Amino acid sequence: MQKVNNKLNLLRELMALKYIEAYIVLHYDTHDIESLKLYLIYGQIQLTICKLKNNQKNGWELQKLEPAWKLCLKGQTIGYDPLLISHMFRKSSTTSLWNVNLKAINQNLIDLIQTNKTQDSLSLFMIWSISKNKKISQIFQNLQQKKAKYILIFKLEQNRMGKDIKLNPLFKSYLYLRDDYKEIQYINPVQVNEQVKQYSTDNKIEIKPIFRSVIPLEINDRLINQVVCLIELLKAIKNKREIQEYKESHIRVGESIIYDGLRNNHQMVKFWINTKQLKYLAQYRFKQNNNMGLSSDSISSSGANAAIVHYHSTQNNKSIINPNYIYLIDSGGQYLDGTNNFTKNISFQITNNRRKECLQKIRFMEEIWMYQQEDGYGKLIQIMDMVLVIELDIYFNVHEGPHRINKYRSQVFQPGMIVSNELGYQEEGKFGIRIENLILCVQVNDQYLGFENLIYCSYDRNLTNLDLLSSRDRNYIDQYHYLVRNNLQPLMKEYKGKDWLLKIIEPL
Repeated sequence: MQKVNNKLNLLRELMALKYIEAYIVLHYDTHDIESLKLYLIYGQIQLTICKLKNNQKNGWELQKLEPAWKLCLKGQTIGYDPLLISHMFRKSSTTSLWNVNLKAINQNLIDLIQTNKTQDSLSLFMIWSISKNKKISQIFQNLQQKKAKYILIFKLEQNRMGKDIKLNPLFKSYLYLRDDYKEIQYINPVQVNEQVKQYSTDNKIEIKPIFRSVIPLEINDRLINQVVCLIELLKAIKNKREIQEYKESHIRVGESIIYDGLRNNHQMVKFWINTKQLKYLAQYRFKQNNNMGLSSDSISSSGANAAIVHYHSTQNNKSIINPNYIYLIDSGGQYLDGTNNFTKNISFQITNNRRKECLQKIRFMEEIWMYQQEDGYGKLIQIMDMVLVIELDIYFNVHEGPHRINKYRSQVFQPGMIVSNELGYQEEGKFGIRIENLILCVQVNDQYLGFENLIYCSYDRNLTNLDLLSSRDRNYIDQYHYLVRNNLQPLMKEYKGKDWLLKIIEPL
């Protein structure tokens, strides 16, 4: 708490110099990357308002987003970073934030107080495989009804790929496209090699330094229209080749999970240090074909720590994996042919019925996605608020795309979209259970869509209560384990303890 208050005091000193009474702090940066702005408070915070005068006993207060933050700012001058606040927000604020003066502060105040800031990687900008004109044509065909001739892209996941940012295969840049297929790529010139320069010349791509990025003069700011970018949707729908490569990459994912389970079950004669466990899993991933690193910081925990949703063990705050409790592993990898993210639970001994019952109910909910085919095309499915279904992509960020099954998203599902079904239950101070698999949206028949499982990893028999299973449940698990056996057994020939895998996937 002291560290947070010190940061707030530094921020307030700058606010006083700028003559503002409040400052808007968002949880993302100029490229909409949330992980780069979690400096004041770590966590899933959507919006932070720092006021010049501190009237809170603890220095800060947690409130609902709407309408509390607007009501507490009447009559005040609010500072903001103009590169982080959208055109539509500024336009709408004149009506929703009445009696408030919005003041643009050109220097981001969080950047000014941040210490030990991680320097950006300067990896080379390389050519992958691009059918540039076809992609630009698709974008502007979809923008015809908007009568748009230009599009300015600032989100990195809608741009090209690179390696500037940890856990994200992206590079920092802006992209400006015109309907005559000309484009401007704003990027650090140090990252552009001769091959890229030649390619850019041949394909009408002008490269300019990112620190000079401005809206081109040909764009009239009165005609700017903020729209949902079509690039997200075009990327979200995978073609046949991408789907096949995605499936192949996830066989390697299942291999790494099973390998980790084999090693743990045969070496869990003593308690493991959590950070050491994560190191072993990461090292094994890095040896796999097409692996480009991790896609997120792995979560490895047992017992009460597993009940903390985003628990993270560090070298300075080590914890142990206790073999007497349920172990939870949440990990993801970046592969050239598929980004993945999974969560599994493992028990190193027979667990009690209470925990089995909780996990079994989570599995029942997972089965709903695979069995129920009665919801039509484009219909919003909201089974329970605790069900989180998030999107995945090929060698990109873990959570992308406009498609997501919850009450806040309206994008219809189409065949070729990939999401993760993340279901869980946490009992504070005791244990946490979570299952996360990747599922592919497929066409079932002329009327309905369904889902196909992509990750092959066995269920833990120590966490299975057979008395709670119906014949349909048993059939579902047996069919899934049949696929696990067929896909993973050929990869397990050299592994010690491979009999463990064959045992846990025997028919129920």
